Amino acid sequence: MEGALLRADSVNLIERAMCALLALPVIGLLNEALGVSAAGAFSRLASEPSLAQAFLLSLWVAIVSLWLSLKLARAFSGRLLGIVDGGVWQCFLLAIPHSALALGVLLSFSSGGVFMRWVSALTGWNVDPGYFFPRDELASGTILVLIIKEVAFLVAIALPIAKRLPIQSYRAIGLQASLSERQIWNHLIWPQIIRLMQPAIFIVFVFGLSNLEVSLILGPDQPQLIGVRLFDLMMDSNDLNRQAGAFGMVMLIVFLGGCWVALQAILQPKPSLTIEPILRRSFQWDRMDLLFRLVVCFSVMSLLLWSFALRWPVTEFLPIWTFGGVDRLQSMSLPFLNTLSLGVLVGVLSIAFAVLILEYQIKKNHCRIHWVWWIFLWIPALPISAGLLTWLYLIGESPGYTAVLFGHILIALPYAMIILGHTWFSRDARHKLLLKQARISSLRALVLIWIPRHSRLILLAFAVSFSVSCALYTQTILLGGGRVETLMTELMVYSSGDRRLSSIAGLVNLVLPLVIFIGAITTNRWLWANRTGMQGEGFADFR
Repeated sequence: MEGALLRADSVNLIERAMCALLALPVIGLLNEALGVSAAGAFSRLASEPSLAQAFLLSLWVAIVSLWLSLKLARAFSGRLLGIVDGGVWQCFLLAIPHSALALGVLLSFSSGGVFMRWVSALTGWNVDPGYFFPRDELASGTILVLIIKEVAFLVAIALPIAKRLPIQSYRAIGLQASLSERQIWNHLIWPQIIRLMQPAIFIVFVFGLSNLEVSLILGPDQPQLIGVRLFDLMMDSNDLNRQAGAFGMVMLIVFLGGCWVALQAILQPKPSLTIEPILRRSFQWDRMDLLFRLVVCFSVMSLLLWSFALRWPVTEFLPIWTFGGVDRLQSMSLPFLNTLSLGVLVGVLSIAFAVLILEYQIKKNHCRIHWVWWIFLWIPALPISAGLLTWLYLIGESPGYTAVLFGHILIALPYAMIILGHTWFSRDARHKLLLKQARISSLRALVLIWIPRHSRLILLAFAVSFSVSCALYTQTILLGGGRVETLMTELMVYSSGDRRLSSIAGLVNLVLPLVIFIGAITTNRWLWANRTGMQGEGFADFR
């Protein structure tokens, strides 16, 4: 994952095919948006009540969550850089879906949540009727969940980049300038990292602006966030409303294109900065880690409490328990199986495609990931899913399991490419020469050498692809036509109604990716327990 991500090699056949594939949903969306009359769609969109307020609120959420996430990622990355195996907590945060965490926060800190019930039971204090967190008008609950998740994502991107920088040289220069370790990290090393992770930063901004599931659970009712408003228009039975929703999504894509240009300008180094801001005492951002841990643990505990609760009087400290939770688990058997099968298929196919594509690119002497893979993550899920749905109807197909699988792979494959890409491309040319002299075929070398050597990253990419599939709601509900029930769709259906069923769905959807992450880490260690060189992209070395 090199910094010059957009200075890619020449476009080959695979990248042309991916560009064409990427163009399909955009063309389908344009076809739906223009329809009979583009003017009519624009007029209908302009007449939508409070749409401008919804967009401004979503922009506020995206900017604030991104700014705070970067501040916290800077602090946490500096602290974790020298820690070996310090990513257990980070793996947990990456595994937990946004929606499960959002539901946990809602069940914890809302007026009828676990925390407020405990405060009321212990102190006798009644909750203020005007208390609306986390669905307040500033969307602070949405911002909180986005920050917790996106900090883990940004740290996962920043740490590998930091380890490839000449950090000791930066430290030597900083110490000679009488800077502290914190100042060296914040103002000498971190600016280099942040320039190299612009695409990942833009992913965070796009999700904060256009996400659907977190907005539905934690967003305010009036005005709703822009993703929810456009989704409601797209799902309307009225043709003009659907056309207006598609038109709004096209405008959103155009707006994001302008944001990408602005982001590149903002993140450019500023030579005019003086040393004075460096010497100013900064806020201790790394101390926020404890707060995040408490919020996440409290959210998971709330999901667990509500999953097996028969009823919970407001004045009681704990709910009345029941084994009816087992029956609720049985009712989730079909969504569980669909989630599991989709996750495994998405993970296996994403890894297989990624490995084949990377091998092809190495044969073409490419040395970095092409920018087209990032664009799949830059386009919001709602427009791309709506565009693919339009194509399904145009070719006479119906939404279903296959369409959902295709939509999930479109998102998981770029993640697999990004995770594997840098290490795969860093292959020593001398090794290829030795294999050629030994007359070892490319297929045999792939199976016996390169896949085992990169097994840790391959298993990690599988876990990430699996967790991405578990967390996808928009693609599942649109491309599945409501016929493909997963834990995510069940969570969203019951989140505004039955707390018990939604908690069960959220809890299982949280545990499932976590088990896969833990399994991926332990499996690699077990496979190469007697091969010390294979523990981290090395070669087999007997102990």
